[in-house]
Amino acid sequence: MKKILLIGGDDVLLNELLDYGDRIGGFDVSRLTDYSNLAAGQFDLVIMDSLAEDISPIAIIKTLAVLSPMPAFGLLMTHEDAGKRIQEAFFQYARAKGIRHTIKLKYPLFFGDMQALISRSEQHKDTQRTKVPLQINTDMLRAAIDQREFKVHFQPKIALKSQHVIGAEALIRWQHPNLGMIMPDAFIPLIEECGLMSEMTWLVLEGALEQVWEWRRLGYDFKVAVNFSASTFSTPGISRIVLDMIRAAHLYPDCLSIELTESAMVQNLDILLESLMELYKNGIEISIDDFGTGYSSLHQVSVIPASELKVDQSFVRDMLDNTVDHLIVRNTVRMAHSLGMRALAEGVETKRHVQALARTGCDEAQGYFYSRPIDEQAFRAYANNNPVREVTRYFNLNKL
Repeated sequence: MKKILLIGGDDVLLNELLDYGDRIGGFDVSRLTDYSNLAAGQFDLVIMDSLAEDISPIAIIKTLAVLSPMPAFGLLMTHEDAGKRIQEAFFQYARAKGIRHTIKLKYPLFFGDMQALISRSEQHKDTQRTKVPLQINTDMLRAAIDQREFKVHFQPKIALKSQHVIGAEALIRWQHPNLGMIMPDAFIPLIEECGLMSEMTWLVLEGALEQVWEWRRLGYDFKVAVNFSASTFSTPGISRIVLDMIRAAHLYPDCLSIELTESAMVQNLDILLESLMELYKNGIEISIDDFGTGYSSLHQVSVIPASELKVDQSFVRDMLDNTVDHLIVRNTVRMAHSLGMRALAEGVETKRHVQALARTGCDEAQGYFYSRPIDEQAFRAYANNNPVREVTRYFNLNKL
């Protein structure tokens, strides 16, 4: 039973939600009567009318931002221009506070909007930060690496024009023997703090290359993308390490795309460029990840030898209802093309996103509309059941 909380709003709105819950089933709808209920209620969805009297939207958003698990959040939007500006400010504030799964709901409510909000709630289960117990330490993390508790999952990448599967991004998950699946937001900061990020990166790269080999054996010409942090790029001889791992996997360098976060680009750019140029020269693709969320300059973007620019999901997710976000996405795509790069949109959740992105000229997409990150067996099934890019060349592994 999913729990929906209404904050503000009138009896007409409450009755609409109750009627909706009765029609589709599995929903318990209530209205906020006491602020203490907000933290204790463990709600799946919170819908707020920020213009209602006797509520403090800022205080509510602050409370929601620290809840674990964090509920999905829907903000009711008015048709009045003055009210819209205030509500838009609250919406952006919620995003800034880290409430990632947010949506704007038009009033009166439409079925499609509600379905989108419910979908956000479902997706939130997989991306929600898992609460890490205080006893986790460096030894436990190292043991988890040694015992192969960290698993590589794959999220498909799709060519927008053909709708073919063209590759995947490799993403790490921690399959803890007692806690179950732990999402990366919960342990990656600890990995960084303990100085184990390079070991983690090599583990992911090894697993990703093993899977590329399997894809090649099955006839799939997929490229795999692996995230590299700034600390990993400080590893001496990183280019040779990566190329040796590719050679050991009996693959060509062009099977790999290295995703570099935009924030990493502002650290030691000279050292970073030296490594990137060596990798690029040998055929490895460079991708700039989370574009628009870091602090890099356009000059830094222009000098990186990148083939792909990934538009951050925070802009893609709200581009359908937010004119500013739509302009950011469209102009980022144009900039990527003008710099000779492909543009890939992250966080694609609906068919409307696909259609809107296609109109901007965006090249590729990934997101829950296509698939959440899945293990290698599920990815193989996904590839078998969806159109894929045809193999463009055969591989003589004896030459490697």
